[in-house]
Amino acid sequence: MAGAAMSATYPVNELRDELVCPICLEPFKDPVILDCEHNFCQACITDCWEASGTGVCPQCRRKSFPESELRPNKQLKVVVDVARRLQVELSHNACPDRCAQCFDLCCPAGTVCLHGSTLTWLCSAPALGESSPAL
Repeated sequence: MAGAAMSATYPVNELRDELVCPICLEPFKDPVILDCEHNFCQACITDCWEASGTGVCPQCRRKSFPESELRPNKQLKVVVDVARRLQVELSHNACPDRCAQCFDLCCPAGTVCLHGSTLTWLCSAPALGESSPAL
């Protein structure tokens, strides 16, 4: 990554990637947690166990409790829901144009990047070789 000035959408994408079921590779739906502390969608782990005929974790192979005792992970469900809403909100407010050097959001049309590139947005980072921005 190019540093702390990266857009807010990058951390949201990283968060979204962490909230994915390792079986279906989709955001968790009705997440459950196994004894080994791995999380899965309830339907995914149930289908996996039915198909394999075992009650082991697909990630670490540790024997887990019966399907009837799957523990919902309510906290993970809340985080998945918040991340989903945040991503939707950011996609509505996101500006697609960013400075190639500092990744700042674009500004009104007609401004120029201080790195010397002819752009349609204003970069808040100092121009190359300058100690502070000058407009």
